[in-house]
Amino acid sequence: MNEQIAGKEKTNQFLFAYLINYKSRSGSNDWQRMPLHLTLTPWLRTETTPSNLIGLTEVALSDTTKVKTKATTEDSFGINEDIKAMRVERTDQLLSLHLKLIEVADSIDANYSMRYCGEENWQPHVTHKGTRRLRKDAELVIDGVDLVQRLTYKQKALVGRIALADEIIL
Repeated sequence: MNEQIAGKEKTNQFLFAYLINYKSRSGSNDWQRMPLHLTLTPWLRTETTPSNLIGLTEVALSDTTKVKTKATTEDSFGINEDIKAMRVERTDQLLSLHLKLIEVADSIDANYSMRYCGEENWQPHVTHKGTRRLRKDAELVIDGVDLVQRLTYKQKALVGRIALADEIIL
């Protein structure tokens, strides 16, 4: 929800990601060292609450199974191409997951940059974090989608995890 802070409106910001080899830091919102992650959407700005967004995402992903993919090649991202990352194979299954999350964002009228979304623009990758990095040809099994909330520029918090199905049960 929006709240007034020093005369400015504050909107919730959320990111859908798959956190790689994440070990829970129970009770801590100090994510200055965010774990390695595959970003599934850009930051979403919205008035919705974390619990509402989690509920909508659970419904949208209820028939989505685990996604298998792998790291492919190292590349440079950013305006100055100074952000090193490992590209991740963009399988049909992975793209479908991304597009379902964008549909959720659209359903809550979230603001986000289309520049990083969709069939043509989305380039899945895992950004290096100092010496922490994904190795080439590493296999990834995405078994859940994590919802991360930006509290301040440096502070982020894991606010929910939506598990993906092992298989679709009819």
